[in-house]
Amino acid sequence: MANLQAEFVLQDDKENDVYRSAIALPPKPGIISVSIPATIAPLRLDKTYRWDFKIACNQPATGSVAKNSTVPIKVDGYIQRINPHPKGQDSYLCRGGYLV
Repeated sequence: MANLQAEFVLQDDKENDVYRSAIALPPKPGIISVSIPATIAPLRLDKTYRWDFKIACNQPATGSVAKNSTVPIKVDGYIQRINPHPKGQDSYLCRGGYLV
């Protein structure tokens, strides 16, 4: 299996990129996690952000699809940082998908 590439994008409510990163997927299918580096400012409390995760897949030629074309597979959703947990841990609320 060829090395697949993915892209993770996190945007604010004005569609400005907060974080964008290419991700090399492991050769074995499964669940992966995406972490935002500590160099990126923390998400603002009670503000909603949009995220998406895209994988570029090579599609075999069929019908009107061009030979060796790339078809994106995408999942997206929203995340909101909510009041911190009483023990001091940050809490996040996800809608429209899962963010691990």
